[in-house]
Amino acid sequence: KQWYQRRVRAREEESLRCCLEKLLPHQDEIPGWGSGGGVYYGYICLPSSLPDSKEELEELRVKVSEVGAALNLLPYTSLHEVCAVDIMGLRTSTLLVHVWKALFHETENMELLLTLRTFPMPTDYWLHDVLSKISSEIITHEEECIY
Repeated sequence: KQWYQRRVRAREEESLRCCLEKLLPHQDEIPGWGSGGGVYYGYICLPSSLPDSKEELEELRVKVSEVGAALNLLPYTSLHEVCAVDIMGLRTSTLLVHVWKALFHETENMELLLTLRTFPMPTDYWLHDVLSKISSEIITHEEECIY
């Protein structure tokens, strides 16, 4: 797992992908795959660009949400673990925001906020500000609807 963390921190995702793809056929024989290597594999399989069709966007939304929630299964105690999980949480959360905007065009913000809150998030990144802004937009919008 430390090797996985180093690859993520060094942004050497292709190296990580090659290793994990070799292990993938043996995942059932690897103890803890679902809470270790499998989580890293799900993360590196996320695309760097958005698909065009609504169906593919919806499939990606589900996949990104699952990967983001699965990041909580990774160890998060040492500095190296925290850095790796924060990097993955930030990228995964940012991707989910872009998918959400493409699918819903700024609507359904409450569900997005609730989904993002399940992801491990670095508190000192700009994403924390994004969540705060979304929260305030939701509250403002709900107050406008009430009046």
